[in-house]
Amino acid sequence: MTYFEDVREYTLYGGVLSLTIYVDQMFLENFIMNYIILYAASKFSGVKSKWYRLGISAGIGAVYVIASYIFGFYNEQVFLFKVILAVVMVIVGFDIRNLREFLKAMAFFLGITFLIGGASFGLAFLFNFSMISEGGVLYVEEFPVLMIILGTTVSIIIIKWIVVFLKSRLNLEELLYDVEIKLFDKKILIKAFLDSGHNVKETITGYPVIIVEKSVLEKLVPSEIIEKIRNNDFEFDEKWKKRVRIIPIYTISKDSEVVIGFLVDECVIYMPEGNKYINKLIVASCDKKLSKDSKYDALIGNIV
Repeated sequence: MTYFEDVREYTLYGGVLSLTIYVDQMFLENFIMNYIILYAASKFSGVKSKWYRLGISAGIGAVYVIASYIFGFYNEQVFLFKVILAVVMVIVGFDIRNLREFLKAMAFFLGITFLIGGASFGLAFLFNFSMISEGGVLYVEEFPVLMIILGTTVSIIIIKWIVVFLKSRLNLEELLYDVEIKLFDKKILIKAFLDSGHNVKETITGYPVIIVEKSVLEKLVPSEIIEKIRNNDFEFDEKWKKRVRIIPIYTISKDSEVVIGFLVDECVIYMPEGNKYINKLIVASCDKKLSKDSKYDALIGNIV
């Protein structure tokens, strides 16, 4: 049943477009779209919400669309009204506890709205649907619901990928530490990744082991000494012999492998809450690249 319909004529590309608006249909479509956007914003932002709050908020947004069409808001009013509308919808739709959650929910709500709107607009343009803008609202003649669903689905997939990517990057940055290592008269500063699964220790002493790329170890230890050890040749300076450690490492693909390590004089892990100093620590060499994008060149375990 249609409660109200309005037929208006617009000049479009030199012709006349007669556009019939069914208010109940307009309300239902906008209510569904608003609910999807609010629900997605809640899930991606992590700000809690309840289904009935999302429903009320979606209804407020749908009523605004109808009011803007019937009363024909002026363009200078549109921006202010939409800002107020967005704020109200977020406050009503989410269980917001502080300003941080409000800004987070608002950012995701607006971002998802723009992305879905852009995707739907692009589909309408691609399939040559007639479009009219009035009162800050875009009307599309006979725009299939399937197109809206398709646009929404594509947008949600893109948003999910972006959120996962950003979270992984943020999590990576939080697990990176500047580490300074001193051995005899040499001191180097490296970037290390905290790997909770890395718990390698020297068998006899139980000293923790930092895995570094071969190029890093060569900045501390002369390359000729490393090469001699690899060839089972221990004819070199006694001070280096005392520092050599052979560390067995167990992996999933192999039963075990042996890496060359050296006992260092001091290790400093720079942390926001305070630097950590470790005197009994071994630096072991790895021939493989630890980070594909060179974000770090060492692995540390649960020693921070």
